[in-house]
Amino acid sequence: MNVVSRYNNNAAPEGGEAVYILVPVPDRRYRPDWSDKHQIVDSIVEDLSERIGFNMKPHIVSRTALSPVQWEGMFDLHRGSGLGLGHNLGQMAWFRPSNKDERFKNLFYAGASTVPGIGIPMAVISSRLVTERIDKAYGSV
Repeated sequence: MNVVSRYNNNAAPEGGEAVYILVPVPDRRYRPDWSDKHQIVDSIVEDLSERIGFNMKPHIVSRTALSPVQWEGMFDLHRGSGLGLGHNLGQMAWFRPSNKDERFKNLFYAGASTVPGIGIPMAVISSRLVTERIDKAYGSV
């Protein structure tokens, strides 16, 4: 959960907040039908409200619910998976694809499907690793 308006005043009208909730869900391989996404969001808002002791629902002015169906279409994500490769032993740690292409020496990759793995912190680390590799190979630009 991220309250975007806490560090970006333009993210919500004055007196309001912009709240972003990212929920890990299965990709379309395991759950192809997401027609109930709004009911899922309702249950998440209900659960969160209960946990924090504040009913958020009557304060929601606008809501956008994206499912793996939209993620697949908007970002061309395979099966709508926002987390990249699945997690099994063959795709973890040093078994994950390298962030340097084996064939094209000047092609690098950053993101969830490459080293070091899924999640925003890992994707940021991935971009730092790529930057270091490029700097080492080609010098500061």
